[in-house]
Amino acid sequence: MATTKREGFEEASGQVEESAVIDSLAAKGYNIVVIDICDMRDRRDLFKAFSEQLKFPDYFGNNWDAFYDCLTDLSWLSRNTTLIVIESYGSLHARDFGTEFLDILNDAHRYWRGKGIDFRTLLVNRELH
Repeated sequence: MATTKREGFEEASGQVEESAVIDSLAAKGYNIVVIDICDMRDRRDLFKAFSEQLKFPDYFGNNWDAFYDCLTDLSWLSRNTTLIVIESYGSLHARDFGTEFLDILNDAHRYWRGKGIDFRTLLVNRELH
């Protein structure tokens, strides 16, 4: 598995490797979030997908600050260990939220690492549909 320039980010070379990582970490009780960037028209779609998959509290404010706050809390879940899978990550450059989104994931990784908890992002590049 290759590592990107961002700490806490890894790249899967295809579906088989992606599935192997997901299966391995799911068996260890990780929270698993799978987001296909091709399905995200804007940051509202992104916030909705994360909110549903990580069961963000009702008070989630649907903005970048609230997104970071929820990613660095997760107290409503039984475990904090988390794998974020970003499919079609190559299309992030075409989204107005791409850079800020990756920066927040990177910040969340550093936050959890400081607490000794694994929070990682798996990048999977798929062809655009």
